[in-house]
Amino acid sequence: MGTKIDTYYKTFDLKIAQQYFFNPIYTMDILHILQKRKDITLVSIDGNVGSGKSRLLEYIEKINPGSTCQEDLGKWQETPLNTLQVQEKSIFELYYSNPERFAGLFQINVLLTKFWGIVKTINDASPGSTIYIERSPVIDSECFARLCKKSGNMTEVEWSVYMNTYETLKFTRIIEPDFIIYLDTTPSTSFFRMKKRGRSEEKVLNIEQFELWDTQHKKSLKNTQFLQLDANKDLKECPQLFNSMHTSILTYIKK
Repeated sequence: MGTKIDTYYKTFDLKIAQQYFFNPIYTMDILHILQKRKDITLVSIDGNVGSGKSRLLEYIEKINPGSTCQEDLGKWQETPLNTLQVQEKSIFELYYSNPERFAGLFQINVLLTKFWGIVKTINDASPGSTIYIERSPVIDSECFARLCKKSGNMTEVEWSVYMNTYETLKFTRIIEPDFIIYLDTTPSTSFFRMKKRGRSEEKVLNIEQFELWDTQHKKSLKNTQFLQLDANKDLKECPQLFNSMHTSILTYIKK
């Protein structure tokens, strides 16, 4: 007989499934989105955790509302209904606190929330628009998901399900960026920013993890065309840097 906590985990898995199959946003006409995607320029802003992706996208959104698609942290931090009187945790917190159990589920959740976020942004965009997304699902799969598999935190079954889902979504070409912008920061800079922002879920992370992510990001980008920008200076502290970064991005994507 399963324990209450086992039942809680199953409840969480069901909650994630319901999130995708019963939400009205996911009934949009995908054929229409596929057609619109042909006229959209998709630019991904990539980089390590704490590299300044969200900050850069916030500045872009201010001058061009509706042009950005950030990672849906809110969905990652949602908790299931507490029907078992067990302390609730979000999938984000569960991933970091118990990666052996939740890495596979979390990575699939990230992939799907990214996909539907991009779909919604494309649906709302005007033809010929440029959309900036936070971290390409393509690079995400080669960095975070692959490291989960390599570390043993994703089983062969979980990896197979993840890759089948990823390849299916990639086949639509909806998630594949036209341009990649890589915000380059030292692992120590990224680690310091993560500590400074103080997300409770990330308190278990250490500098070694950031060094591993940095190495894997650069490995994932090998043989890929991208624009690298030095992001070691914080836009929040040096907002004047945005103009030069934005100009570099526009020049790159209009070549």
